[in-house]
Amino acid sequence: MKKVYTLLFPILFLLVVVFVSGCQIHNEKAAEEVFDKYEGQEGVYTFRIPPGLIGIFLDEEEDRELKETLREMDFIKVMILDEKKTKSSNKDQILQEFDQKLAESNFEDILLVNDGQQTIKIKIREEEGYVCEMMILITDKDAFLGLSLVGKISLDQLSSVAKTIDIEDFMEIAD
Repeated sequence: MKKVYTLLFPILFLLVVVFVSGCQIHNEKAAEEVFDKYEGQEGVYTFRIPPGLIGIFLDEEEDRELKETLREMDFIKVMILDEKKTKSSNKDQILQEFDQKLAESNFEDILLVNDGQQTIKIKIREEEGYVCEMMILITDKDAFLGLSLVGKISLDQLSSVAKTIDIEDFMEIAD
């Protein structure tokens, strides 16, 4: 009986590792598929920002907590759609695709704000008590902003990052 457990344990362990790895790969690709689909289209701007690059521009004293959080992040990916610079109106379609892919990947809504002019959605995917990805989706009259933050960060760290994000800075890039 001991031999059966000795043989069974490594097999079960490998199955669990393969299953968990497969889930993580699928989840990480969910938002990426939408980014890739629209990348390079007229009026759509997509780019990655290495978290370390942002750290270079932060003040050492004032932004120490944010710098520490950025060390835990793998990357930040941004998509901006400026409907004034495109022939089609597809911000609602992009938002719907993000919502669908993120729901399939077990993202949870943590914030939804609709003030009649702008809609802001913040969704997170947690693993083992940490947020491994956060998506910020913002639409207004003629623009869309998708911001993906990927890494292993605590909710406290995430809160400090969210306080420093100035959406207007990203929207100015499209102008």
